[in-house]
Amino acid sequence: MVSCPITHSHEFRKKILNAWAWKNWNYSHCSGMYEVEWSFIPCNWANPTIWIVGKLELVREHRIETTCGDFELAWLIENIKKHHPYETPHIEVSDIELF
Repeated sequence: MVSCPITHSHEFRKKILNAWAWKNWNYSHCSGMYEVEWSFIPCNWANPTIWIVGKLELVREHRIETTCGDFELAWLIENIKKHHPYETPHIEVSDIELF
């Protein structure tokens, strides 16, 4: 899972899925996306993209979810970091089992 500003989410999602094109059985470009609201305060040493250091920010973002195998995870994370608009994207990885 990764969050991305709504203003960038569709283009970001397309870049990640086109570069990676994970095939989930008979399908490719498998992902889900839903809206969330994040809150944070950029610290003095941060280099925020558009926000003000020290000010509470509320940001509407899309959470993008997809699946991959263990051997593809490092490559996927590298590409998320490459294409994401934030200096440090929030990435969550969960281990799942298919039944």
